[in-house]
Amino acid sequence: MKKSLYLMTHGILARKDNTLIYYNENVKTTLPISQIQDIHAIGKVTIKSGALSLMAEKNIPVHFYNKYQTNIGSFYPRNNNTNGTIIIAQTRAYIDPSKRSHIARSIVLSTKHNILHILHHYAKNDKEILEAINKIQEIKIRETTNINKIMSDEAQVWKQYYSCFDKITPSLPFEKRTFNPPHNEMNSLISLLHTVTYSTVLTQILQTYLHPAISYLHQPLERRYSLALDLSEPYKPLLAHRIIFRMINRKQITKNSFVKEDTIRLKEQALKKILIEYQKQLDSTVSSKKLKRKVSYRFLIKQDAHKLVKFVLEDTKKFSAYKQK
Repeated sequence: MKKSLYLMTHGILARKDNTLIYYNENVKTTLPISQIQDIHAIGKVTIKSGALSLMAEKNIPVHFYNKYQTNIGSFYPRNNNTNGTIIIAQTRAYIDPSKRSHIARSIVLSTKHNILHILHHYAKNDKEILEAINKIQEIKIRETTNINKIMSDEAQVWKQYYSCFDKITPSLPFEKRTFNPPHNEMNSLISLLHTVTYSTVLTQILQTYLHPAISYLHQPLERRYSLALDLSEPYKPLLAHRIIFRMINRKQITKNSFVKEDTIRLKEQALKKILIEYQKQLDSTVSSKKLKRKVSYRFLIKQDAHKLVKFVLEDTKKFSAYKQK
């Protein structure tokens, strides 16, 4: 099985024959190209032209991160999966109010479902979490062609969900959601894992015929692939937050896991722990009734992309993103 490769230390990525070599200080590491699905350059990584050429040949994208440990852009090879028919169908679905709103609403419904799945795990006899669950259940995701109203409904779901974070992980306060820079350790952790989830989803989209810039819930953006923002929403609770809650409550991540310089970010050893746990979660499996076998979250993300292809081509009447059973 191919894996994601995380480059957390400063170094140089070069090509040697038909594989990759990573030079970090006095250490040289061979990276078998056949085992890599995508690369996450979290440290300051210099990539030689030969390495880029090989990655383009093998269809391996590279996701780059800034000092806040959030994505600033991605390199992906010329897409051999380009299909004009699907791109036209994808665009038509975007400009068709009923189709676009159907996709957007389906994504939000799946996100709401997965958020409730996570909260039920932590509710037990906690009155405040139980109240938040009830409030989320009462939020109706409106059947409307007004995307702003659908996003407003989703925002209310996230607001109630985030209100539970301090109850779930009291040792690392959340307070409120802040970005670039995050104002505390919890927000730094959320930003990192949201970014890694986004990058994972983008890698899976690039393996389909979908164009990553044509989105439905989020407005298409110039500097980010907004379809990856769309399809990552339902997976944030299942991948990012599940790991955050687990590792904080097991005291694998504490305030001492962070460094404060011009921003708050994870120390290298803590970052390595987080990414190992993320990879385990991504490769963990759940039962699929339809396929009658267990499949990984990585597979489920790609399956959502394929379901979207079928919907925009009108091979199916409905689109539904993954909902955790």
